[in-house]
Amino acid sequence: MDDLFAYMKAVLEGKSDVPLFVVWLSENETRLATELSRESFLRLKDAPLKEFERILQEREITYSPSRVARLPKGKTDLSWIRPEWLRNRIYPHELIHLFSSITRTRDFQSVLIQMLHMIELKQTGDEFWNFSSSDESWQRMAGCGGICLVRGDQVVYAMILIVN
Repeated sequence: MDDLFAYMKAVLEGKSDVPLFVVWLSENETRLATELSRESFLRLKDAPLKEFERILQEREITYSPSRVARLPKGKTDLSWIRPEWLRNRIYPHELIHLFSSITRTRDFQSVLIQMLHMIELKQTGDEFWNFSSSDESWQRMAGCGGICLVRGDQVVYAMILIVN
């Protein structure tokens, strides 16, 4: 089986040892753009899990769907983002405004993929937050800030948008 479809199958089966979606997408974007229809390629970026299912069904590739199929978060430990760094809660309707201001200064496609990934990971009760490291870290030229997804009292995804 082609490695592109093997990745899709592994994600839908809930395997834990697959690369981050944004990494996989960036590494395979050129191939995906040629192997998939334009519509499928765009849907893949918008709703990856749904499109993975459609692509595999279209190619008659069988898989055992997991009840917890999700885009892999990787093994990144985000405990370094301390609770006191959470500055402001961001409500879903505010993400669009925030996203449009971010894309003026950063790579549009990269930010879009990360933002969609974060939104797709959101579960009921999760919250989006701005975060910024301590004033001391900024003074030591080791500061960072961005947007994160918080589940309970744990950061489950983070987009680093600024560092010094």
